[in-house]
Amino acid sequence: MKKYIPVIPIADPFAWTPNPTWWDYKAVFENDTPPEGFQKRAIFLFYDSSHELNVNDIVDYQQDAYFRFSDGRERPYDNNNGYHIWDTSYDKPCDLGYNTRYCIVYTLIGQRDINFENLSSSNSNGILLAYIDDVNITNLYCNNTSIEAFITTKKTTVSNADNWNLYALAYNYNLKHVVLPKGIKKLPYGFLGRTAIREIELPEGLEEIVHDCFYNCFKLEKVTFPKSLTKIGEYAFYYCISLEKIELNEGLKYIGSYAFGYCPLREVKLPSTLKHISCFSNCWNLKELILPEGLERIESGVMDGMTPIEELKLPSSLTQMYGIENDNFLKKLIVDEGFIPPGTYFNIPYRLSIPSLCEDFLKKFGDNGSNPAIHLSGSNTSAINAYDPTIIPALQAKNYSI
Repeated sequence: MKKYIPVIPIADPFAWTPNPTWWDYKAVFENDTPPEGFQKRAIFLFYDSSHELNVNDIVDYQQDAYFRFSDGRERPYDNNNGYHIWDTSYDKPCDLGYNTRYCIVYTLIGQRDINFENLSSSNSNGILLAYIDDVNITNLYCNNTSIEAFITTKKTTVSNADNWNLYALAYNYNLKHVVLPKGIKKLPYGFLGRTAIREIELPEGLEEIVHDCFYNCFKLEKVTFPKSLTKIGEYAFYYCISLEKIELNEGLKYIGSYAFGYCPLREVKLPSTLKHISCFSNCWNLKELILPEGLERIESGVMDGMTPIEELKLPSSLTQMYGIENDNFLKKLIVDEGFIPPGTYFNIPYRLSIPSLCEDFLKKFGDNGSNPAIHLSGSNTSAINAYDPTIIPALQAKNYSI
């Protein structure tokens, strides 16, 4: 009889949990009974950095908004005077040496649109957490605050996310946890740059990550890409120095320059739908790169500064290649015979071992008579001639421009 061995669950290393000595925001929110005619929309936690809270920093020009506070008091929105003076006797002590308090936000039943573009002003109020439920977010700007978590539920949506403020959640150096709402098609410039998030699951429906979106998220270790994503912009994950692994989705067509520059990626398999690549500069840990059939362009700088890898196989679909001229990283280049198409511009890696270069690249060029260009440096030309002086004249005889 086999001995029963219990399975011990392993904690998710990326999971964020709120400080247990804070107010339990979920319990407070779920057990709250809204005022008659209103629906609860959000709860915000604060620490005791100020004796007052300007609720106009929470929602912007929300005339139907209503607020309830941890000290038991409540009030409607007042554009002329939004200040609530905290009764500190209701503050909940935290084991980190400060006290916590909360504010619940309501709007009239049926009114889901809320503008959160003034949350940055809440820095003086000591914002710790935002939990948003069944809201249509019309704008968002929460920048340079003490916030640790920004959470939206599955019932939360967005309108005009393309028009959200730049750096909408950026420069929140303590931000560790983000759950984004559905309906976002494009994340704006600098959206989460320079935050402390360790993981993020991007929502289905997202089509584009704009340049610099996660720039210098130095603790980011895990990104889940949606199937809907088609474009990753320039510098999108630049200097995410803890990001060692990515699984890119099928359907992705474009990865911009330096999108993953200075990321310690170890292995990358690119999707078959990818057409354009220029993104792995200074990925010093990358040991393997598999280029998919269907790839058309390799741009300059795509592989600069990489640790040496054994080989790189070029797909037959390639039409332009500018990107491996600085090829300290590469030991062997492999191509299929006769694949070079008309009008191709190739910048040959001048540091490749000459036997590999000749046997696996130059000698396999087909004679298509269309004057494709092979660009060789002077040192490369000399080395090729020293290895086999017949190669370059033979290529020139086939109408290759050398």
